[in-house]
Amino acid sequence: ISRIKSLSRTLEPTVDYLVQFNLVRYFTIGLQTHTNDQQAIKAALAVLSELFKRDERCVMRFICSRSNDGTILESMEILSKIFDHFKNHVDVARGIMTLLQSMSSYDDAINEMISTKMDENLLYEIKRYHSDNEDISRISEHIMTRIRQRNFI
Repeated sequence: ISRIKSLSRTLEPTVDYLVQFNLVRYFTIGLQTHTNDQQAIKAALAVLSELFKRDERCVMRFICSRSNDGTILESMEILSKIFDHFKNHVDVARGIMTLLQSMSSYDDAINEMISTKMDENLLYEIKRYHSDNEDISRISEHIMTRIRQRNFI
């Protein structure tokens, strides 16, 4: 019995990881396929943000996700398309910013933001469009600071 308990404790983190890993993929595909459904977008952004806070591998899975046919999903481009569609909805903009903030503690995610010019494009647009929202401005400044710091390395 003690061997079974030990094996169970060993497998729990692995199972948790696999569940999180697949959830990220499915939610990323969901963001791409349901770009017109505001409630689905908000829910997916919230779930992904929480997963990203738990494990950097979830962030990398988001960046490197593939669709069912094996095509690489351009996750940063998906976020830009979502914002373009819901520019007038501060809750969607805040969801995108929260997601990006949860990614910003990881250097590889910052590198992806730099390579896709996220600071010049999406971050700037969201901040400009919702300049009166303190949360969005604060998060945007935080992410842009991380990008500037990473650029100097």
